[in-house]
Amino acid sequence: MYQNKKTLEKSDVIAIACENLRKRLIDRSLFKLAFETYSRQKVFLFDDNSSRFWDSKFEKREQEFPLEKWRINKVLGEINYKKNVLNIGVGVGFLENRLFKRKSNLKYVGTDITNASLNLISKQYKNQTFVQASVQNLPFVDFAFDQVLLLEVLEHIKPSETFLALFEIFRVLKKGGKFIISIPVNEGLERMLPKNPNSHMRFYSESLIVFELRAAGFKVRKIYNASAFSSLFYLKNLLNQIFSLRESNNLVIICQK
Repeated sequence: MYQNKKTLEKSDVIAIACENLRKRLIDRSLFKLAFETYSRQKVFLFDDNSSRFWDSKFEKREQEFPLEKWRINKVLGEINYKKNVLNIGVGVGFLENRLFKRKSNLKYVGTDITNASLNLISKQYKNQTFVQASVQNLPFVDFAFDQVLLLEVLEHIKPSETFLALFEIFRVLKKGGKFIISIPVNEGLERMLPKNPNSHMRFYSESLIVFELRAAGFKVRKIYNASAFSSLFYLKNLLNQIFSLRESNNLVIICQK
């Protein structure tokens, strides 16, 4: 079933089994049992999500991939520029580069766990607020933000901390506020292991992320999806939307508290 089965660590095999169990429970609408698996799981994929790891990754990133541009376009189209926004996990700042061109006086706060990358973007946008923090422990008061963005972050969180992260976002978001999350899906990580170049901790599908969002108290309002075509992205993605030639690889989900 798994291409690298002979070289997988025991922890990898257990982590894969836990994710598959979760998905089966959700598919059977056994939501309470699925929810319990998060706190009961004690073995995970190797977690390399540190400031040092991501600073080294971001140092090499100079341009956006087509799927990344698509994702940012969707997010920018959903932001209300008259209301404040928290972006959790700013990374190299591709979103910020375009966000501040549209609205330089936007009431904005950005966070990341990185050190060097966060310092660099702070110097680039001196009038904006950047805070070093993890999504599991946000240093903001309750109901502080009208909008919260979490783009390509949740897949880096251990299952045992998934709801800690989502509950933190729910806490800092105002009632009726908008939560925009993007997530990779159907990426086949279980077939790539033991190689895990981006230190993903989860094996997401659309049904799994929707379950987690609803279980955390969010209302799912809209889902955008796209596939990771490396060439002629927009044309191929349009055709894929019509003919369903390939599974989605990325979702942008619009939620409300």
